[in-house]
Amino acid sequence: MKLKKKLMLLTSMLVVGAISSPMTFAEDNTKQENPTAQVGTVENNDGNVVNDSQSAVDNKPDTETPDNNGEVVDPTPDPEKPVEPAIKTGWDGASYYIDGEKVTDKWLEVTAKDAKDNETKTYWYFFDENGQYVTNSWKGSYYLKDNGQMASNEWIFDKDYDNWFFINEDGTYARYTWKGSYFLTQWGQMAKDGWAWSPDTGWHYFNTDGTYVQNKWIGAYYIKQWGYMASNEWIWDKDYNNWFFINEDGSYARYTWKGSYFLTQWGEMAKDGWAWSPDTGWHYFNPDGTYVQNRWVGAYYIKQWGYMAHNEWIYDNNYSNWFFIKEDGRYARNEWIGTYYVGANGAYDKNYMGTDWSVVNGTWKSRSGKEYKNVGSDLVVISIDQQKLWIVRNGDIVTNLNVVTGLQHVHDTPRGKFSIQNKQSPTVLVGAGYASPVSYWIPFIGNLYGIHDASWQPSYVFNSASSFKTMGSKGCVNVKPSQMGQVYSKTYVGMPVIIY
Repeated sequence: MKLKKKLMLLTSMLVVGAISSPMTFAEDNTKQENPTAQVGTVENNDGNVVNDSQSAVDNKPDTETPDNNGEVVDPTPDPEKPVEPAIKTGWDGASYYIDGEKVTDKWLEVTAKDAKDNETKTYWYFFDENGQYVTNSWKGSYYLKDNGQMASNEWIFDKDYDNWFFINEDGTYARYTWKGSYFLTQWGQMAKDGWAWSPDTGWHYFNTDGTYVQNKWIGAYYIKQWGYMASNEWIWDKDYNNWFFINEDGSYARYTWKGSYFLTQWGEMAKDGWAWSPDTGWHYFNPDGTYVQNRWVGAYYIKQWGYMAHNEWIYDNNYSNWFFIKEDGRYARNEWIGTYYVGANGAYDKNYMGTDWSVVNGTWKSRSGKEYKNVGSDLVVISIDQQKLWIVRNGDIVTNLNVVTGLQHVHDTPRGKFSIQNKQSPTVLVGAGYASPVSYWIPFIGNLYGIHDASWQPSYVFNSASSFKTMGSKGCVNVKPSQMGQVYSKTYVGMPVIIY
C-alpha cells in the first residue's frame, strides 16, 4: 500500500513535468513522439521514487547540436522579451516623436534633408494639437510651407491673400521694406495695383504685377524716376511739353503763382498766351512762361507786374497819350469817357479836349447820345449849354471860342443840324424895331438866324456861360468883334452847322 502511493506520486510529478516542459509542449503541438525515450521509476533503499538516471541520459534529446561550421548552438528558443516602442525619437509620417512621445501644439527645430542639394539642415516646424506639422499657413509672423518647414529668406505666395510675401532670414515676414523693385507693406503683403507708403521713401504707386510706376501721373500726383512721388518741386512732363509745380503734399499746384510763373487750372505752367487767376485776373505770358508787362496785347493793356488794366486810364509812353481801358479790359474807341473823348485808335483825342462831342467817320456824336450823320470832316459846332463855338476842318478843331446865344426862354437859338446859307461882310441886320450894322454875317437858317459879331455886347458877357440867360440875343449867335474875322475866314457856304 505504501509502495502504491509512492508510485502514484511519481506518476503525478512526471505528468506535471511533461506539461511544463517547452520541448514536450512543442512535441505535443506537432504531434511528434520519440520512440526510444523511456522513463522508468525505481524505489531506492529508503523507499523514495527516483529517475532512472542512465535511461534518462541515454534517451534525452540532444540539447547542444553543432552547426554547419562545427560550432555548438543552443536549438531551444530564448525566453520571450518585452516589446519596445517602434520609434523613440524621430519622424513618423507628418508627426515627430521625442523619446517616444509625440510633439503637439508647439514649435520644434528638426534636422531634415534639403530636397535641393540633399544636404542635412535644420528647419523649424510647428505641430498642431494632433501632432501633425502645419502646412501652407501662418503662425503669427511666420509661414509654414507645403513641406511643413518654416519659410526663411525667400518669397512665398499666399493664395488666401492672393499675394506675395518675403520671409526674412529669421522667418518673420518683411514689412515696410524694399526687395529689389518690390515693396512690402505694413502687413507684409507685396504692394500692387495702388498706393503704398514707405517710412523711408514716402509714397509710391505700384502696377498690378508689383513693379513701381515711374515718370507718370497718377491722378493729381506725379511719380518720378525710380518710383518716387514728386513733392515741393518743379517737374517737366514731356508728354505735355510743359512744366508743373508739385506741392508739398504731392498734388500739382493750380491757379497759383510760383515766383513769376503761373500754374493754370490743370497745373500746367502758363506760357505763350492768356491765363486767368481767380485772385489776380487775366495775364498774358511769354513763351518762356514769364508774364508780359507794360505792353499791349491786341486791344488789351498789360500793366506793370503783369496785371491786365480794366476800368481805368493808362498812359502809353510809346504813343505819348492816354487810353481808357473798359471793364472787360479792352480799350475804348470813338466814345466819351466822362468829359474826355477817345478816338478810333483808342487814344484820348486832344483835339476834342473840353468838348462833350466828337466826329467819327463823318458822324457827329454828343456825350449825351445825340447824333448827326453825314457831317463830313468840316463843320461848325455850337453848344448852348457851354456857350461855345468850334470850327472843325479835316476832323481837327481849328477854332474854339466863347459866344452868346439867344435869350433863354424868350429868343432861344434853334437846335439841330443846319448849313451855312451865304456869307456877307459887312452888312446891316434889320428886324422889328432895330437895324444893326455888323462886320460879318454868316446865316445858317434862311436869312433869319446866323453868326455875327456884336459890338453892342459888353465884353464880360463872353466870359460867362450863363450870360445868355439874362443878356442873350434875339436868336443869333453873337461873337466878339475881335474874333469874328477868323470865324468868317475858316467857314464856307454849305458847311454844316450843328447846334445842340
